[in-house]
Amino acid sequence: MNSFVHKTLVVQLQAGDTDRFSVLAHLSYDAADPFAVTVVFSHDGRVLARWQLDREMLGDALRRPVGVGDVRMRPQARGMWQELRLEFL
Repeated sequence: MNSFVHKTLVVQLQAGDTDRFSVLAHLSYDAADPFAVTVVFSHDGRVLARWQLDREMLGDALRRPVGVGDVRMRPQARGMWQELRLEFL
């Protein structure tokens, strides 16, 4: 069994009501910290932000809105696409 899992995705970043632009999101899970998923957002080789998210909260957010305070997540339909919207305040 893998004790470390990593996936890189192209995601859309939106600040306020501005247009979206593409950035890379590097998601990783390490069994040494079983309750967290680390997300590193980067663009043009520069790290924009690094967040550690609660793994259970992330899974719940695929089905319903979760979170209070600085981190909120919710599923969102955009046309024919289903998205997971993450809000960092």
